[in-house]
Amino acid sequence: MPTALRKVSPSDGPVQLIRIDDDGRCHLQEDAANVLCGLRGKLAVVSVAGIMRTGKSFLLNRLLGLQKGFDIGPSVNPCTKGLWMWGQPRELDSDYHVVFLDTEGLGSTQRTASCDMQIFSLCILLSSFFIYNSMGAIDEQAIDELHLVLHLARHIHAKSGSGGTGASELSEYFPSFLWVLRDFHLKLVDDQRKPINEKEYLENALKNIPGQEEKNKVREVIKDLFHTRDCATLVRPTEQEDDLRHVQQMSYEALRPQFRTGVEAFESKVYSSLKPKMIDGMCISGPMFVQLATEYCKAINNSAVPNIQSSWTAVVQHQLRICQRDAVQVYRTKFSDVILDKLPMEQEELRDLHKAAKAEAAHVFAASNLDGEDPRFEEVRDEFHRRVKQLYEHVQAQNLEASQKLCKEIAEELYTTRIEKKLTVRGDYPNLEQLTLDWEALQEAYLRRAVGPAKTEVLSSWVFKRMTESVQRVGDALQVGADERFGFMQQNLSKAETYAVGELVMAFHIPLKRWFTAKIAEVRVDGSYVVDWFDGDELDRTKSATELMKLKDPTPENDEEELLPNLSSQVTGEQDGFSGLPPTTYKVYKVGDKVQARYSTSGRWYTGRIARVQDDGSYLLNWLDGDNRDRKKTGAELKAVPGDFAVPPEPEFEQEPRDRFKVGVTAAPEPELPYIKICAAGPTQKKGFLFCGW
Repeated sequence: MPTALRKVSPSDGPVQLIRIDDDGRCHLQEDAANVLCGLRGKLAVVSVAGIMRTGKSFLLNRLLGLQKGFDIGPSVNPCTKGLWMWGQPRELDSDYHVVFLDTEGLGSTQRTASCDMQIFSLCILLSSFFIYNSMGAIDEQAIDELHLVLHLARHIHAKSGSGGTGASELSEYFPSFLWVLRDFHLKLVDDQRKPINEKEYLENALKNIPGQEEKNKVREVIKDLFHTRDCATLVRPTEQEDDLRHVQQMSYEALRPQFRTGVEAFESKVYSSLKPKMIDGMCISGPMFVQLATEYCKAINNSAVPNIQSSWTAVVQHQLRICQRDAVQVYRTKFSDVILDKLPMEQEELRDLHKAAKAEAAHVFAASNLDGEDPRFEEVRDEFHRRVKQLYEHVQAQNLEASQKLCKEIAEELYTTRIEKKLTVRGDYPNLEQLTLDWEALQEAYLRRAVGPAKTEVLSSWVFKRMTESVQRVGDALQVGADERFGFMQQNLSKAETYAVGELVMAFHIPLKRWFTAKIAEVRVDGSYVVDWFDGDELDRTKSATELMKLKDPTPENDEEELLPNLSSQVTGEQDGFSGLPPTTYKVYKVGDKVQARYSTSGRWYTGRIARVQDDGSYLLNWLDGDNRDRKKTGAELKAVPGDFAVPPEPEFEQEPRDRFKVGVTAAPEPELPYIKICAAGPTQKKGFLFCGW
């Protein structure tokens, strides 16, 4: 036996493949079908048929390497009913197995000729290697016993619609043929007594003999149906007649050496000639073999002639459907069922996983080994691609939905925590620039966290909508604040002092950010004034009423020492930065006083009212525009509102070091400038503040 065969395990045994009942109906058995369906690669099928009690089963046992396997019995009743297979197919290669079929003996008194024909037909139709077993030489009796081949053309059709298929047309679907001659005692010589081999003996026996027309028909049909044919001869296994009844109980080594030599030559001939079962150039697999047997049994049970081509078409279509189902299931297992738990994900990653799963599924589909150019294959392949596309589109839709949900949740969370909370507090956005910065930061955080195909969609629709709303809200809030400040300014302006041409005033010089004495030169229609600076400066001469302060005694001829204390008495609470005027002790305010306070962030002055006087001497105020920040102020950061309007402050600036001067000293503040007279020293003269006049 070839060494490629795997050793038989104790669990091996015969399994019935097709049961034929007393009514001649064929039944495929489930246990055998389950075994065959597990064989996905190529399949060779070796079957044996012959007259009952001629030792068919013994031949299969020897091919299995067994002395005991298929039943062998000494009685005249057949031991094998229907068709049986060995329960453990032999592995010839990783994707190549061989199945051995034993058949019920022909010519039994318990079966009709029709039943013999069914058994013989099924054996031929299912096999890739057919062994016919008979006793003795090929003589007229042996030819007569093989008369069933005459009816094969009538009981088997090659193609649909063929009224009677010729032997030559059937031959392309028929298996290789090996005629085994048991108890053969003749010498292999021709008519001239020259030695010949077994194949030559068979060919000589199949030559027509004049006057034997009926037997010649059998010879012609055998030659037409079985183009690949051979012969094997075996002598009697034992010399003793009684031993023949118990040959299965004898050890193989106890049999005649000439018999063992013939058996081993038989085994070698079978295995060297094995080929996979093929139809239309296509190898069949275990599942396809089961479907083919099902189609043949169905035809016989319907009293129809088994049609090879029609049955094969049904097998191919069935196999294609199975391959499509298996391939789609692989795609679903590798992609759909797994991915749905991981959504959302980026579209590129989803596409890569889809391609990998589809390639693996396509490999399963292609494993059917069916003809890729066959229209039936193309039709089912297109259906496979359609199903995969549907599953992929479903996953894409699920991914988009999951991405939309996640992206909206992220956007809402970021908007709520970073922007909406600040929008609800008046004054948290002093300008649109700050809002823009927050939106830029939100967008960066969103793009880092958002996943999936809806990322851009949510950003451009949902986020843009909220951005527009927030800009509108901040703009409205800023407008309300501006309107309130404008109203306060109008109110202050309506209460502001008026000035006449020639009147001496204190005016705020914006470029120098200091207060200087000036004279009203012009009163304009819009309520503004043009001043003349005492030093002749031509810059910043147009002033509003809020940039001017009235003097108690505006006569320039008054003594400067009397004039300047009047000035200082009108401007109280100034901080050191207003170095144009002498600092004094800060004014004490009470709850409800209307004041102007310096806003720390911008350095500008806004109107408010004293809400509380703190224990440390500082004040808590309420801004008139409702802002709730920077409310705690010291006396240095407050000043009274003369006449209920605010005097523009002089922002802080570094005081340059300067020389000390005494009252009455004449000095020039800068080279090339007029001399001034030191007329008074303020109470904080150690800080260098002097009162002077031109």
